[in-house]
Amino acid sequence: MKFSFDRVTSALFRDFRNVINKLMGDVEVNFKESASNTSKAQSTADTAQSTANSAVVKANSAQSKADSVQSQLNAAVIASGSSVAEVSQARTDLSGTSFTTIKDRIDKEQRRVDNISKPNVFIENFNPDATGTNLTTQSFLDAVSYANSITRSAENPANLVLSPGTYRIKKTADLLIPSMRCLVGYATIVVEDAFAFLIASNFELSHVKIVSKNTYAKTDSTFKPIIKATSTLDNVTLDNVIFDSVLSAQDGTVRASIAVSLLAVNNFKIRDVEVRGYRHGIVTNGLSNGISGSDIRFYNTELPLYMRGSDPAVTDENYAKNIHFDNIVHINTKTQSQNYFKLQGADTILMEKCDTVTIGHVVSEWAVERSCYMSCCRNFTAGVWQLKNALGIKFVGGSNTALGVDTIAYGCDLSNIHLIFDDSSITQQGYIAEFYWAKKATINGCSIRGNGIASVGVSLRHYAEDIVVENCFGDNLKRGFIEYSYVGDIDNPDPSPDILAGNYKSGLKNITVRKNTVYNSNTLDYDVFKLSDAAPPTAGNYRYEDIKVEENTVVNPVDDYGISASGNNCKGLINIDNVNGLSIKNNKIIGHKRTDANGNIITLPFQVGSNSRNVVIIHEETAHNPDFKYIWGTLYMSADSKIIINNVHRNFAYQDIATITIKHDATNLRTTKNLATNFRISGRTSISDATDFSLPLIGYSSSGYTLPNLFGTVDIVTDAGDTGGYTITKAGVVALKSGSSAFFVTSTTDAKFAFVKDGTFPRYLMRFKLGASNTNFIINYSLNAV
Repeated sequence: MKFSFDRVTSALFRDFRNVINKLMGDVEVNFKESASNTSKAQSTADTAQSTANSAVVKANSAQSKADSVQSQLNAAVIASGSSVAEVSQARTDLSGTSFTTIKDRIDKEQRRVDNISKPNVFIENFNPDATGTNLTTQSFLDAVSYANSITRSAENPANLVLSPGTYRIKKTADLLIPSMRCLVGYATIVVEDAFAFLIASNFELSHVKIVSKNTYAKTDSTFKPIIKATSTLDNVTLDNVIFDSVLSAQDGTVRASIAVSLLAVNNFKIRDVEVRGYRHGIVTNGLSNGISGSDIRFYNTELPLYMRGSDPAVTDENYAKNIHFDNIVHINTKTQSQNYFKLQGADTILMEKCDTVTIGHVVSEWAVERSCYMSCCRNFTAGVWQLKNALGIKFVGGSNTALGVDTIAYGCDLSNIHLIFDDSSITQQGYIAEFYWAKKATINGCSIRGNGIASVGVSLRHYAEDIVVENCFGDNLKRGFIEYSYVGDIDNPDPSPDILAGNYKSGLKNITVRKNTVYNSNTLDYDVFKLSDAAPPTAGNYRYEDIKVEENTVVNPVDDYGISASGNNCKGLINIDNVNGLSIKNNKIIGHKRTDANGNIITLPFQVGSNSRNVVIIHEETAHNPDFKYIWGTLYMSADSKIIINNVHRNFAYQDIATITIKHDATNLRTTKNLATNFRISGRTSISDATDFSLPLIGYSSSGYTLPNLFGTVDIVTDAGDTGGYTITKAGVVALKSGSSAFFVTSTTDAKFAFVKDGTFPRYLMRFKLGASNTNFIINYSLNAV
């Protein structure tokens, strides 16, 4: 059969046209039905479109401006290399939520990521007995094993989620554990045996209480930690954790071991942690970086915090760095503090070879030894500490006699450190701070109250440089307020120094003691600023350089005559020799009992001995013993020094105000000279008495002295109008000035005033014998040593 293509095409086209016509008819009908509605909607749509177009224009304009600002911002950041200008933008996330700080936003995002990336393993799925009645060992081990097995990476370990309850675990080998959290309340883990929980990086322990039955007598030398690391770790967090012991309330003869023992750790966070009844609290040993802790409490704990970089006995740059603690409480009872394993280093805080450390708000009561021992550390800041019956802060370098090296501790700033000692059984040397082999330290606004117990405000040993002690307070101190010892016992040093210090730096350099106040101090016959040197250097060498003692106030009990009262043996402000550069200015001293080489009480509360130079003294003193006028022992001063003495007689109306200066050196005004032979005195005396008197104008009531050769003048007037005067020649001859009234003579005569040289003692006397009643004298004098 012949196939007709045209016929088929025509048929198909016809059918297609019919379909099209039908569809067009339907569309026309529908269009007519909706035309009315469409017309109405079109008007509304036109209006909306116009509004939208306007909004787009505005948005485009705003975006254009924002793009311009961002462009400028980006340019500024790129040009300056600083992103400070981006801070405000970085505080807002994509959803528009604004945070107070960038850190708040980052922390939230990190927690969100952690919750997503770290799988949680719930211990309750392993059917543990959480009543604390039975052992939970197997259930706990199964949960730990499963959590360790599903850990995706070391950076994102699994969490073991504990339900509230008590889990008793008995095990003989150490156990590697994942992070452990209790989401509601606390979960308690009772450690039955001597094993450790081993941890890895990115470990977190949160809302967990660990009770240890792993206890040791105080004589034991080895012990197993609770939390332990065997390698360097990153990102360890303890948050709301309690380390308790079955013996936490005992007397300290038996304690648990170590709560946490880590090697080097980076980014170690400790928040709201409590340790009770442990030998040691938290320990790190290695080159850690970034340790921070807040709200940490220790009770009946021998050594709460111990951070160690490397061996302090080795000179190197291996320091643990960037350590910050705030709000630390350490409280023992007296009995607990006396039951210790090792006295050396049993402190609230012990750090060795650490750099950049800040510790604020510390309470320490009955620490075994000190509140803080910083051995061979650098850049330490501490403030707002309250200490009771606990020694203060020891900041020291050290020497190693075997290696022949010494390490200098550098940079220590202490403020608002306050100590109270109220138990007379304390025998250790109490102090605010102690320094040796140390540079760059300030002690400001601190106090120590001893009740006759605490020893000294600030103790300096061996070598100290650039130390400032100011605005501090001491009360009832056993010894002085500032103390230095070159040789002798040093209490429990670590590392052990060479106490002879023969091969190492020694002495004090650039020490400033300024604006401090001391009350009722020095009951052991000390100076306020005590400098001890059992092996003084040879002439021309100086143990002390650039010492400033200025604007300090010392007030001690006095008897009726103005000297130190019975039971208080303050020897005065300072006694020093071998000094190059000493400034004593504007200090106030009340109540001292200094004696000279012959045992006589002397006037001035300071002495500058032999082998000294460049000494400047500006001092005003009230004395109450005119029988020993201007007795200075061996006192050295430079030409710009000045001493003002206000001398008051103990029995009758007598007042003498004298100004003493050193004689100028024609070549160098700063040259230090012995005041015994190079002084000038100008003064004024007023006397009112009707009895026979004999008062020294200058000199000593002791044959043990030699009076220097003097020359000068003495001028006198009486209330009756008598005038006269005397001269003293270089040969020591007293002569009456011409024109003097007959009332004045040169030998002891009834009803006359005489000025004579004493034939028995080295002194010049003002003598008035059997005087008439109501006789008053005004005496002006100017004397020079030859």
